[in-house]
Amino acid sequence: MNIIIQEVICSGISKNFGTLLQWYVPKTIQVVVNSSRNTIREIVNRAKMRALSELSDEMTDQWLEEFLFPEKLPESKGYMTEDWEYVHKELGKKHMTLSLLHKEYCQKAEAQQSIPYAYRTYCRHLSTAMGFVQ
Repeated sequence: MNIIIQEVICSGISKNFGTLLQWYVPKTIQVVVNSSRNTIREIVNRAKMRALSELSDEMTDQWLEEFLFPEKLPESKGYMTEDWEYVHKELGKKHMTLSLLHKEYCQKAEAQQSIPYAYRTYCRHLSTAMGFVQ
């Protein structure tokens, strides 16, 4: 979804969102980014609601997704976030495994009455945080 957001907002003419809406009709945007008109309409409406008119280089796909769809963040669904730098540092220690770190994370989440990530999801988030997966 986040790449679609970036393409919808950036697809074509300029970094000025107003200009994009002026020149492209939703059907054209739909063809350019290969997404449904409902998805396009939702992204455009959310961008308008949040007064997003220009994109800067600091606005990454992840930033855009968090800005336009805050309810989809794991924290808003009750999941506990992890300090991935800490995990990466701990993995460098002798006899430390990802499985042990995940168990520790689950215990912390339980203590904070949050939902822990499943092991597979935990590994995927670590890979993304460390830059192995885009």
